[in-house]
Amino acid sequence: MARGGTGAELLASRLGILGTGPDSGTGYGIPMHVYSVQIGSAETLDLGSRTVETGINKLPVDEIVLRPAGVEGDAVMNVNHHGGPDQAVYVYSAEDYEWWAQQLDRPLTPGMLGENLTISSAPSIIRVGDRIRGDAVTLEVTSPRIPCATFAARMSEPDWIRRFRDAHRPGFYCRVLEPGRLRSGDPLRWIAAPESNISIRTMVDHIYAAHLPPEQIRQALASPIARRARVGYEARLERGTS
Repeated sequence: MARGGTGAELLASRLGILGTGPDSGTGYGIPMHVYSVQIGSAETLDLGSRTVETGINKLPVDEIVLRPAGVEGDAVMNVNHHGGPDQAVYVYSAEDYEWWAQQLDRPLTPGMLGENLTISSAPSIIRVGDRIRGDAVTLEVTSPRIPCATFAARMSEPDWIRRFRDAHRPGFYCRVLEPGRLRSGDPLRWIAAPESNISIRTMVDHIYAAHLPPEQIRQALASPIARRARVGYEARLERGTS
């Protein structure tokens, strides 16, 4: 399915999502609404040579409460790499879920990719600083999701880390600018950041690039990126191995 389309009936059928509610608001001309909301509980996941405690298995709930520190009641176990004010909520689009369901030839349910918030659609170009605004909630995009061994074990798909990286459908983390509640069907508006801000796709490419021109690093640092990403960019600039 091409991004920017609607396809609500097909998405609902493949994803098993009910009660999507009316579309409302626009972002780059795309109507948006909440498809599903999820939280996770702590559980043990086998990584082969070791086990880890994780909250990656998110399950649908009636509503989520978003705070600057994160989603209320959501388990974040590895606080060195996850959670915190700049990665308070992970967001994924139902359109990208549909794409993955076709690629993997199996049904996928909301929360399976570890997101707290599943939205109906997203722009083809997502920039740091873009905002998602509901009636009483405002989120700001800060960084992409980078696949890890825990995510790969959760999905149980061959070569999952490479496949997820190469698909350029990483979803994105947000900080919570205005706290509040979200439920399935709530209308949302996408507010675009300046085009000078770095895009989520470019940030993914930078993470795996051996070398980066200093001007590209400075563009990233001029955008409201997540703290963990900022530390990484600053270190590359200081090492002189950009």
